[in-house]
Amino acid sequence: MNRLIFALLCFLLATGACLADPVRSITILTTTDIHAHLTETEITRLGGILTEARKADPQAVLIDCGDTVIGTYVGHSSRGMVGIQYLNDLGYDFWIPGNHEFDRGLPLLLEQIRAYRGQTLMANLDLKRNRADVAPFRIIERKGVRIAVIGLTYPTLNRFYFADEDFELFDLEPTMDRIMPEVRRAEPDIVILACHYGSNQSDKLLRIAQKYPEIKLIAAGHTHKIIRETLGTDTRVLQPGCHAGGVGRAVIQYDTARKKAVQITTEYISGDAAPKAVASPYRPSAEIRAFNADAERDAGVVIGHTSRRISTRDDSMARFFGEAFLRATGADLALISPPVRDAVFENDITRGDLFSAYPFEQGGVVVVTLTRDELQEIVREQFLSGKPGSQLPYGFSVKRDGKDGAVQLVLPKQQDSYRCAITGRMVRKARGRKSRLFAIINAKSPQPVILESVPKILLDYVKAVYPVPAP
Repeated sequence: MNRLIFALLCFLLATGACLADPVRSITILTTTDIHAHLTETEITRLGGILTEARKADPQAVLIDCGDTVIGTYVGHSSRGMVGIQYLNDLGYDFWIPGNHEFDRGLPLLLEQIRAYRGQTLMANLDLKRNRADVAPFRIIERKGVRIAVIGLTYPTLNRFYFADEDFELFDLEPTMDRIMPEVRRAEPDIVILACHYGSNQSDKLLRIAQKYPEIKLIAAGHTHKIIRETLGTDTRVLQPGCHAGGVGRAVIQYDTARKKAVQITTEYISGDAAPKAVASPYRPSAEIRAFNADAERDAGVVIGHTSRRISTRDDSMARFFGEAFLRATGADLALISPPVRDAVFENDITRGDLFSAYPFEQGGVVVVTLTRDELQEIVREQFLSGKPGSQLPYGFSVKRDGKDGAVQLVLPKQQDSYRCAITGRMVRKARGRKSRLFAIINAKSPQPVILESVPKILLDYVKAVYPVPAP
């Protein structure tokens, strides 16, 4: 009997010791730059990784760092809702929208935020008069450990939009200086920064890590790279690539007795590493399957027909864009930032063909009146700073002096000013905040007209100029 009592006491003491273990293992799972790569195959792979990771730790915190909803035809045709459905189905705790979440305008982004069932975080966003459930940071508790998650969207969106946009963005460092006193007052045990920004873009995240060493993990995004590194003393950066290819996992060992993180490990879990013969533990929801089925049908719809070959491999596609923009806007000239994907129109033209040729929805087409000097200044800056072929003129041509590289415009008519149609993508890709292209356009009064939908401009043009032959 005494031996039995002694054994029972030993068991109870051992069990109590386990329960009293002060070290808690906190798992953070991150994705970024999915860009609506959410076909059934892609989402089954990604969802399978997350499902397995959650089996290992059901209390894992799940964060997506943006550029989630736009980038494929299903993202386009579902108005980004396939991405929101994915976040909801997998039960993401936090979503930090990226720059491409703004592509189709703030009203649609607000609609997406309202449809998302988790918490949207953007500390450097001022929505002004718009109402949506967007917070700078939130405290979430796991295993008795209080975790502060701060969200930062892409910091230079203010050079992609214009002065009358009903929101304002701020840079990373001043935002962190403003928000960290509030975070500290909340007395979290662990601080995590989740941002649509890569540590390989600049030293901004390094300076933040050095100034605020209590940030133990930076979940990064935007640059499509797989990054695992340490900034400052021991702040870990984890960025899990792009296009639903894999998941980042960080495990933080937090000692509740000493009130400090004692160990942090990070890894990238690639979808390619999963055994092909093992069935995924995740299956897409009916809503995801419906979005994909609708997209497949819609992409195959024939909208036009051409008897001549139109290709991105020559100037025929640039002429196609230019003619479409001038027809829609009544402008004199066009400046186009062309697509980066190869596309060909030959015989029947489908909705999917049109999207492949111009998949970008960034800011539509800007219509603005420019003086001859302003046009010369913009063209000089863009053609000298960009890669060859990264900007295309339509309705005029550009000559470069071989001796000094000076840019000269060859215009069809000599006028004091020209009404110009400029792709929003070109404005967005203008180099740096000091870009003359952006500064000149943004200073215009009244503000330039912005035609939001490039896809609609191209669709209307195809139907009018390249109609489907009558049966």
